[in-house]
Amino acid sequence: MDHNTQGYQVNWLDIDPVINNGQNTLLNNSGYPMFSVSESGVWSIDPTKYVSEGTINSGAITYGISDPKIPVQMDMSADLVSSQGIGIVLDMFDPSGSDIIIQPPNYQGSQVTIPNGARSERINVQLTLHSSDDQTRTPILYRYTLKSWPAATTETAITPVVTFGRNNLSGFQVEFSDPYENFWYLQQLLQNQTIVPYVEGPLSANVVVQELDWLPSKLQDNYEQGFVGDCVIYLKTIGGYSYTPTPTT
Repeated sequence: MDHNTQGYQVNWLDIDPVINNGQNTLLNNSGYPMFSVSESGVWSIDPTKYVSEGTINSGAITYGISDPKIPVQMDMSADLVSSQGIGIVLDMFDPSGSDIIIQPPNYQGSQVTIPNGARSERINVQLTLHSSDDQTRTPILYRYTLKSWPAATTETAITPVVTFGRNNLSGFQVEFSDPYENFWYLQQLLQNQTIVPYVEGPLSANVVVQELDWLPSKLQDNYEQGFVGDCVIYLKTIGGYSYTPTPTT
């Protein structure tokens, strides 16, 4: 029976069943399993031969991390009995639609390089093993290893230096910037790890404040006293940058 046949129903499974085929004779007395398939007949196992091929599915491989992985190489240890080797199919989950299917060259006794460079959060490996041409010998798979490169990226560090306390021109108005009010605002962002937007020309990103370095340099000449100075702000992007090109027309 063709192993790819679908839509048939197995009616019964048994060992050495006595089948009434109209002559009250024993159809099989080998001691091997037999099964009845609708629209096909009664089938028994031939103990002298193996099936022509079989498959092994790994299930979802994630390596325990949620970042995308890029499969790069298959490494196996096996005794082969067929010139077809071991067939390899990688089924990679694509959240945007259909899964990505990669079929590298069959394993013939050496490491297999995986082409394409596609990435996925999880990967399923399907291996197809083939028996010998006369189906009297079967391959032995001792182990297999999928080697992948984690496509995890680090965020970008931004270190702006801001001057607190100088007069800032806004049109024809002169505005004074309170250095301690500004520093306190940044201190709260740091303590609460608040995610805030950062805009620099055509670039923008969500960031958190990781560290502040307050550099007071000049005594204020107002009744509040204290100092004016510079503040080095250490930021880290969350989710990378966005880029909005400046319109040219």
